[in-house]
Amino acid sequence: MMEEAALWFNSSLFRFIWQKQFSSVKMLRFHLEFFPLPLWKRSEKSLIKGLVQKAEKGQDISSPADELVFRHFELTKEERDIVLSFKGN
Repeated sequence: MMEEAALWFNSSLFRFIWQKQFSSVKMLRFHLEFFPLPLWKRSEKSLIKGLVQKAEKGQDISSPADELVFRHFELTKEERDIVLSFKGN
């Protein structure tokens, strides 16, 4: 569960939504409570575990993690581009 939360809170989509919703430099407990955690499928949980293991070895997992989040929420190419081009990322 911690791995899933860490992946979500470090994703470009989460940062995009958070910046648009709160326009705050500092993330507060209230902000975290505002956002529910995604309900990941079993297959996604397995991928998350693998990504976290790579991150623990010092590998950059931001792109594959974002891809997993984008697929989970079924974002279109245009929506993905908007999120990734946002200056807060």
